[in-house]
Amino acid sequence: MHALYTMVRQAASASIEDHLQLRQEQSTSMLVKLREKFID
Repeated sequence: MHALYTMVRQAASASIEDHLQLRQEQSTSMLVKLREKFID
């Protein structure tokens, strides 16, 4: 979860479009890792 918050802080200074792109790219891989760790 810490990685998600770090990503959000990094994207805070980006434009809206860049912020969205960063979130989509980074959060997806992070969520896959969390799913593998806790569900699979």
